[in-house]
Amino acid sequence: MGKLLDSAMLGQRKLYDWLIGLNAVSPTGTMWPVPDVLGVLADVGRRDVSPCVGQWNGYAPVDRNHTQHPDGHLREDDGPPSPVKLVAIDLDGTLLRSDKRMTAKTVRAVRRVIDKGVRVVLASARPPRSVRDIYSHLGLDTFQVNYNGALIHDAPGQRHVFHEPLAPEVVKGVIRVARRIDRRVVVSLEILDKWYTDHVDEKLPTETSKVFAPDFIGPLEAFVRVPITKLMLLAPPEVMNKITPKVRSKFAGRIATAVSDRHVLQVIHPRVDKAYALERVARHYGVKRESVMAIGDAPNDIGMIKWAGFGVAMDNAWPTARSAARAIVPSNDRDGVAYALDRFVA
Repeated sequence: MGKLLDSAMLGQRKLYDWLIGLNAVSPTGTMWPVPDVLGVLADVGRRDVSPCVGQWNGYAPVDRNHTQHPDGHLREDDGPPSPVKLVAIDLDGTLLRSDKRMTAKTVRAVRRVIDKGVRVVLASARPPRSVRDIYSHLGLDTFQVNYNGALIHDAPGQRHVFHEPLAPEVVKGVIRVARRIDRRVVVSLEILDKWYTDHVDEKLPTETSKVFAPDFIGPLEAFVRVPITKLMLLAPPEVMNKITPKVRSKFAGRIATAVSDRHVLQVIHPRVDKAYALERVARHYGVKRESVMAIGDAPNDIGMIKWAGFGVAMDNAWPTARSAARAIVPSNDRDGVAYALDRFVA
């Protein structure tokens, strides 16, 4: 075992030395040596960084009987099959309003259920750094689901407890296909909680890029040498309409894709889904599936909405997410999460 670890560290040291010699470009355009990445690379590629969550065992989508009012809201006599002990909440389009803020009413509702002993878990496509302020403001101490489930992060413990990355060879292939269609496609690589790219287009933002600058800007070849947590392809919607079906067909079985914005295609490991990660988190906390409520709005939320004992979609949700849910609550701009917590969590 010691020889294996020594060999792995030697390989990382060679990569580090190579990156230093290659140099990367800072967001300001000046050249800088790539910082020491050994600490980051030490965990890259390890599926279970900590054994505390257990092993993934998959899930099967569940057919739901929908009994709703004509206005789309759940009937008064319907509700969760068991008392809710864990609530998973998506961020953009769900917990956050369109202006990316939380109302005081929503914050109070979250804190109320926490005070009652209910676990609240944030489940987002965002990386940990982009969730940090929201997590702290709500006073959470639970695991969080990041990158659509490719990473489970323990913020209080400052550690990653689960990681399911893509193989570098697959990532290289997807990039080649996308840039054959349009060489201007923006490629963003997330490795654990770091962002790597070769260029940024301010006309094609993500929620993370609105707040954070890339950690490294430089040739992609410098970065696609270790497992990648999440690959994002960004282009105008009309270009993504050409890229998305091509990537999905050519790499079927080797990748999973997630969509939350029409100009972004998120590419992750085929086993990654918010549902898989939520199942692991619930098992860690000793909460059964029927006592889990999941709230979301987008296609990347469908898995957890179906897996949870009680799935909830926002009134602003995509049609596919609405059809997967047991309940439709007011939109993210009308305190829909607060409505769901006040109504369905005792």
